[in-house]
Amino acid sequence: MDSLSSKIDIKYRLNKTKEIDRELILTKNYKLLADIEGELEIYINQNLFFTDEYMLLMEFGITLMKWIQDLDNNNIRGYSYTTMDFNDGPILEFVLGNHSLVNIRSEWQNFQCDEQFSLCEARRVIEKFLDNLKKELQLEYGINLADFIE
Repeated sequence: MDSLSSKIDIKYRLNKTKEIDRELILTKNYKLLADIEGELEIYINQNLFFTDEYMLLMEFGITLMKWIQDLDNNNIRGYSYTTMDFNDGPILEFVLGNHSLVNIRSEWQNFQCDEQFSLCEARRVIEKFLDNLKKELQLEYGINLADFIE
């Protein structure tokens, strides 16, 4: 699954070989955040900027959804993804600069990215990624990501 923009592209692939406990899904247990994982790739101008083979995709999706909600509520800020699996700072950041331009950074980036994106462009790509992830989680596991938003 992927989402497209002229400058940035987010691709993912759920790891469907991992057994997911049905009871966790039925009870909406937050352990699912650590169980639903897969590969995530972010391309900048068609160059692989970031990759993680074991990304906690459900956790990542929830944090992105919360960020989009904040933007909708006029809490305009950058995005920082920290995870329960990595304690040395954020794995991925969308740093908001002047004129609502966004820079992307990562602890695990493959190259320094000086490219800037409009906040609107970053949001479009993220929303497309989230739409695809939500649909696949619903079809594959019967999980509604919105159920995990506090």
